[in-house]
Amino acid sequence: MKNILKIFLVGLATTVVRIIGQLSIPASEQTVLAPSIFAQNGTMPLAFTVYGIFAYSLIAALFLLIRTRIGGNRILRGLKQAFPAVSYGSFIF
Repeated sequence: MKNILKIFLVGLATTVVRIIGQLSIPASEQTVLAPSIFAQNGTMPLAFTVYGIFAYSLIAALFLLIRTRIGGNRILRGLKQAFPAVSYGSFIF
């Protein structure tokens, strides 16, 4: 139960940081694609928040599964897992 709470808190904290970062980007008009259903009914912020918490929590859970197999100290293990996750995440998000 303790690990599940930690995973959820990491997902929540990461999502909050992402929201703050995205709010600092100026809004612009998007004319290439039609607005999605979430944009039309105003639930996009909620949908992306739930999706972000879920996605970042899964990345944190993946790290807990593989951390014993990664060599190095605590910081190096985090960086070794973060670089592939960020690379993969840049294609998804």
